[in-house]
Amino acid sequence: MLSKRIMIITILVVIVSVVGFMGINFAHTPVNTAIVPKTSSVKSTSPVNQAPATTSSIKVTPQPMKKQINNYLYLPAKVHRFVMDNGVVELLYTQSPAPMGIGFFGLENKNGQLMGSNYYAYSFSATVNLTNLSVFNLANDGPNSISIQLNTVLDNTTILGTSNYTYWTQNVAFYSVRTHELEFIDNIWNFSSPTAVMTPNTILNSTGQVLPYPGVHIAIGPTYYLPTPFTLTLYLNTSEINGNNVVYFNYSIPQIGAEGTYDRVTFNSTYGMPPAYKAPYSYFRVSGTQLTPLGLLYDAEIMIGGPGGGSTTTIMGINGTMSLKYIPAGQSRVTPPPPPPPPNGPASPQMDYVNVPSAFDFGTDTGETSIGVAVAWNSNDQAILTPGPSLLYGMWNVSATTEMEQFQGSVSPSNAFLFVSPGNVINYSQNGYVPLTQSGTYNFWLPEGQYAALALLSDHSPQAQILNGMNSFVLPVDMSAGVYTPLFAMNNAQLANISMSGAGTAKDPYVLYNNEYGYISPLFGQINDYSFPQFAGVMLLGTSSYVVGSDMPMFQIIYQGSDLAYAEFEGILPYNYLGYWIYNSSHVVVRQSEITGWFFTDDSGFPLANIILWNTSDSLIASNYFLSMDSSLLIFGGSNNTVWGNYFFNSPLIANPSLYAAWNLWGEALGLAVYSSNNTIYNNFFATQLTAISPSTSIYTGNPAVYTNIWNISKEPVNYVRIVDGFKLSGSIIGGKYQGGNYWYNFNGTIPYNNNGMIEYGGDYEPLNVLDLAPPKSVLLNGNTPYLMTSPYFSPYLLNLGPANQSTVINVTLYLNFTHIQALEQFVSQVNSPNSPEFRHYLSPSQFESMYYPSSSVINSIENYYEKLGFKVWSYWYAPLVIVLQGNVSMFEHAFGTMLFEYMFTYPGGDGAVFMTNTANPYIPIEFKGVIMHVYGLSYSSDALLSTVNKHELKTEVSTVKLSGLNLNGSKDLLTPINLANFYGVSALEESGLTGAGIKIGILGVGESANISAIDNFWNQYGIHHPTVKFVNLTPNGLNPYPEGVEADLDVEWSGAMAPNSTIYDVMQPFNLTGIGDNAVNIELYYMLNVVHPQVISGSWAELQFHHDSGFAKIYDLIGLQAAAEGTTIFLGSADSHSIFYLTVMASQYIVSVGGVYPILNSKGAIIGQYGWYQPEYSWYGGPVGSGGGNSFFFARPVYQSAEMIVVPSTFTNRGQPDIAMPAAKMVFAYKNFFGVAGGTSFATPISAGIFADIEQGYMNNFGTFGYLGWVQPALYELGYSNLFGAQAYYQINYVQPYPGMVGNGYLGQGWNDFVGIGSINAYNLSIDLSNYYSATYLIGQGL
Repeated sequence: MLSKRIMIITILVVIVSVVGFMGINFAHTPVNTAIVPKTSSVKSTSPVNQAPATTSSIKVTPQPMKKQINNYLYLPAKVHRFVMDNGVVELLYTQSPAPMGIGFFGLENKNGQLMGSNYYAYSFSATVNLTNLSVFNLANDGPNSISIQLNTVLDNTTILGTSNYTYWTQNVAFYSVRTHELEFIDNIWNFSSPTAVMTPNTILNSTGQVLPYPGVHIAIGPTYYLPTPFTLTLYLNTSEINGNNVVYFNYSIPQIGAEGTYDRVTFNSTYGMPPAYKAPYSYFRVSGTQLTPLGLLYDAEIMIGGPGGGSTTTIMGINGTMSLKYIPAGQSRVTPPPPPPPPNGPASPQMDYVNVPSAFDFGTDTGETSIGVAVAWNSNDQAILTPGPSLLYGMWNVSATTEMEQFQGSVSPSNAFLFVSPGNVINYSQNGYVPLTQSGTYNFWLPEGQYAALALLSDHSPQAQILNGMNSFVLPVDMSAGVYTPLFAMNNAQLANISMSGAGTAKDPYVLYNNEYGYISPLFGQINDYSFPQFAGVMLLGTSSYVVGSDMPMFQIIYQGSDLAYAEFEGILPYNYLGYWIYNSSHVVVRQSEITGWFFTDDSGFPLANIILWNTSDSLIASNYFLSMDSSLLIFGGSNNTVWGNYFFNSPLIANPSLYAAWNLWGEALGLAVYSSNNTIYNNFFATQLTAISPSTSIYTGNPAVYTNIWNISKEPVNYVRIVDGFKLSGSIIGGKYQGGNYWYNFNGTIPYNNNGMIEYGGDYEPLNVLDLAPPKSVLLNGNTPYLMTSPYFSPYLLNLGPANQSTVINVTLYLNFTHIQALEQFVSQVNSPNSPEFRHYLSPSQFESMYYPSSSVINSIENYYEKLGFKVWSYWYAPLVIVLQGNVSMFEHAFGTMLFEYMFTYPGGDGAVFMTNTANPYIPIEFKGVIMHVYGLSYSSDALLSTVNKHELKTEVSTVKLSGLNLNGSKDLLTPINLANFYGVSALEESGLTGAGIKIGILGVGESANISAIDNFWNQYGIHHPTVKFVNLTPNGLNPYPEGVEADLDVEWSGAMAPNSTIYDVMQPFNLTGIGDNAVNIELYYMLNVVHPQVISGSWAELQFHHDSGFAKIYDLIGLQAAAEGTTIFLGSADSHSIFYLTVMASQYIVSVGGVYPILNSKGAIIGQYGWYQPEYSWYGGPVGSGGGNSFFFARPVYQSAEMIVVPSTFTNRGQPDIAMPAAKMVFAYKNFFGVAGGTSFATPISAGIFADIEQGYMNNFGTFGYLGWVQPALYELGYSNLFGAQAYYQINYVQPYPGMVGNGYLGQGWNDFVGIGSINAYNLSIDLSNYYSATYLIGQGL
């Protein structure tokens, strides 16, 4: 396959598509001096609008671009429901994960009923006091990081003099528990309408370090080193400067004396207005009665959530408080109080912040979420944060509860899971996860009430209790319970609790539980609105003991509650498979397991995979079977890990276009991503769409990085043993004789293999494709991979389902080459040139075979070679160049050194075919180099079509059949042989005595039986002399396994109608004799040339060029050469679709390609005009119905299309098709016991062959027998459109048939075009012109 790009879609793109946020803020004025307040302590006053100051005592981290863009985007909630309930807003979150903290929505409990009110403010402040904090979630790229967000909605903002804009303002602190760094970031989003656009002139200037990005304003503030405990206050303030609305992003950290404004955004309010204009004041709005134009709430919130990009996190430990306050701006929207003066102005009067009058314990406009934090509150309207269940409820002035209750206890084993629900039973739609300490204790506060708790752990009996002041959960071991929870360990001691055996040593490792009897509990299926998971199937944090997961369960989970509703809403699967999070650990082995699972496209850009090794070393991923829905294995950091013996395949589920789009994290399904160095990756089988990547950028920091890994060991025998984590690694994953690198399904011959540059440093220097697949003493045979499998156009629609079944029995055909090719080509040129003394001294079949076929001893040596390999071998006396091998897939893979895969064709509206194919060229013994020309049958790509069809009908090229109500004597909808003969000069030709007498016409039957009774009915109906018909059945037992076919009938009917005194040979080779139907055509052609030796051959089978390769096309070059050497003229239909992919592959320069004409008929059926045949309103196997034509993929442009009287336009750089065209619509035929009307080049081709049979009757050779015209195309192109040689031989057709919706008049231009080629022919005039041309050219050649 050709190279592919990694498509990392940032989360904002998803938001743009859903919400319509667009635009870029490029207008900013950065400043280099931090703005800090004059005061150094926190008070209930706004630190806004004070003079800049500097400090030298604060540790500030420099600000390069340190993280991925996801960490600078803080997304609004994904679901915009526009839902109200009796005039009161509805909250968007109903269960965790949610943005936990304080949410102020303008709702209060009045007499037991929630009532909505409106609040206005020009300043909000939020203070967070954290004593301790620990977090973990490996589904985001900051597993130990959180965001603390103060989010408000700024209303009544004026832009260009219009005061109706609404913006979502976010003052964010990004905090890493691991590094103790706190960084400030702000976002502004446009909430003014569902399709709001932030144009570049929205913002006049910004004093922050602006990060330009479409659809959102982002500015980056300073970074401070800040270990816990600490107190942080965030401020959002609105004011005016020079009549423009302004919003300030301020902060205060008293422990280190840091405070100030890191961004001041001035909106472009006054532009275009009179000089004295001042914009009305903007203000922050909270409304319980009205939604923003975007559908989210007017709210204010301080919350803890994931580190950006809509991510989530799990709070493992926390103690702290939160408060949310504001300075009221009055209840009037029209007359808010005056704002503080701008910086450097007079001091503003002291204004006290007040607590928000009501609150919930979660935000609702925010996309980032968390679990594991319990929120209680005190009489000072502060939120109390403890490590406990994240249950969603109202707090002060919402809940009737005012008392808080402390819950303490322990769970054993200490790495069990504890969930809590309100009430007396665990509720899957309303529950919260309780993080436990490493000793298994918990301690949290909740509003007073009754709560049910459930403790559970795999292979232990679950235990449910009602919580009281102190509970103890002790879970007994119960192996019958099986694996029904994730396997979680935060230290080495906890590994024993999830293992069936072992001591954690190298000799006696822990062996994880693997006895899964059902699904994982739906409690662990929690995902947030952006599909970030809260749990993995295996979660190991900081372990160093030796641990093995072997034959592991798949951790399948069935979604319930809101998680199920979310999956249904997004149109994705209602189930999933939990993966592996291995964090900061070592000596972990995952082996012999089937691993899969999906992630949503919203999470693109985050380090998600079914197995994640994060800062993990000395571990082994071996002998697993990955079914990639989007991302299989990711390694970040750490070193000395080994990836060995794994199969990476695409999941068949991604054949569903909607699922494929929903799960698209990397652009295509990915096998392995490596953001780490010094790992060893070998003996794996990569067949995913993206095999492996190792970019030069850190997925964690976004900074440049160099990752160097070992993608192969040195070439070693297959029994070489390497020991990793106590396991012996030996053998070849493809069953070969050597070890080295990996097998890559898309290996293109370049070493080192680097997936077309996606492995940016190094690569695989010993790919098994070369090292182990290539048979000894062999050579690569190029041109044997189908175009369908190599074209970038089709690569998005091909899904590799994995290796073909090794035991499947198939037939493969070897096509042998001619000897002395150069001499043969020279002879063909001379024998068909009137200037040559060899002119028309054609060879007999026996002469040709003796001169240009390989000797029988060479052919026998090939047959003997493959017989010794175990193949059943046979050939045909009449086709010595064809050798058929029969064996199973495994035999062919080893004999030809290429793997065979099952592929699904997912073309939109296509047939969804699953077919077997090779993806790389095969090898042949070096002793047969130049003799074996093509290996056919390794690919069944001809099963893949652009629409659903009965594939057996493909060869007929017959469309739009009418079976009743016909006027058989001709009408505007039916063309008879008589009317056709009259228009195209056939009648005049016959009147001159040229009726095909003595001429043999070969018809390629291709697996269909002709019905002589139907044929007789046709000829009798139209008064046609009965030609002699000879049926040749090449079935060994003489029995035809196929019934009568309309194709076989009409070919004989119409060729005989044009040449009524000819002898017609209808030769039928069954499909199943050689395994693939396409071979039948070629074997019939060899029979014709080696046995019958007809003057003309007609074939209506269409081998479509996108199914085939250059090697297959060369077969027709050889067949055409033999025909031209023997004097036979071959006519083949160009196909029945004007699609470049559906153009026939069979028309070499030695074969006449016949296109189609659409005849215009009067009421009696007489032809009164012609168009190029084109009816795109109909479909032929997914392509537009019409005359096949265009540029060949494989054949070079022949000289006669450039150097003769008729020149093919230069836009056709290769062989242009067709050469000529004849009627292909409104054609009558007889079949069985009725007549019908149909269309197709299946009519045009035998008509052309019959006409040339008549013409050839006029040519006698030196022995008095009827002659052969041979390679006729150079003469056809040399005749030109004039009467230079006596008469005008061609009808030029310059317009395509009008069709519904056609733009323009359908003009095709003068001369040759790709619908009709040169044009249609006047048979009588053509006979005269050819005779004069040959005579004149001969005389010129003789100097006369």
